[in-house]
Amino acid sequence: MLFETRIDSPTSSAYRQHEYLEGLFAHLETEQQRQFHRSLGESPPRHFLWCESDGQLIVRRALPTNDLAWSPVLIPPTDSMINFQLQARCRRPDGDLRADIHPFYSRGARPPITDPNETREWLEYRAGQFGLQIEDVEVEMFIRQIDKPSLSRFGAKPWFRMMVTSFFGVATVCDPAKFEHGLTVGIGDAKAFGLGLMLFWQRGQGYGA
Repeated sequence: MLFETRIDSPTSSAYRQHEYLEGLFAHLETEQQRQFHRSLGESPPRHFLWCESDGQLIVRRALPTNDLAWSPVLIPPTDSMINFQLQARCRRPDGDLRADIHPFYSRGARPPITDPNETREWLEYRAGQFGLQIEDVEVEMFIRQIDKPSLSRFGAKPWFRMMVTSFFGVATVCDPAKFEHGLTVGIGDAKAFGLGLMLFWQRGQGYGA
């Protein structure tokens, strides 16, 4: 089961939104669990997914908490058609070691996809893994600035930028169980900055209806 809640956003900064939500759910992980992940050199598993929409933070969790008003996410049955919206960070699966190909990105890093047609192919592949068939989709791409201290080969900076793709489209639900899993774990990376959460509604209905 998957649950969703909405919270008024305390800030417009994606990084500060992330910190705020991490603070809300920090008590759910014990110190023993934190130490275990640190001993393995790992970050703790993310136990929620979120995005910002119209000044609100939309948050999803597999288990609700007692301090927020959660509603179950209703998964459409097989062969249902849905409208969806998604903001995602689309990157190629393998790093490109040729510095002349991607001169503005670190060698060996997974470069962002900058071609709209390639982002459509990326979405169709990822959606297929999560029980969806994309019927039609529109793509918009933009650069988002994240106000978070970062290091680069040019030195320390108070922010960094990432390529973000907005998808607006229609899809058919082929496998509701896989679709629910995709809604739980998100699509793409940079989930700490509010990407990867798919908003959806069945055709003929508004979101949240």
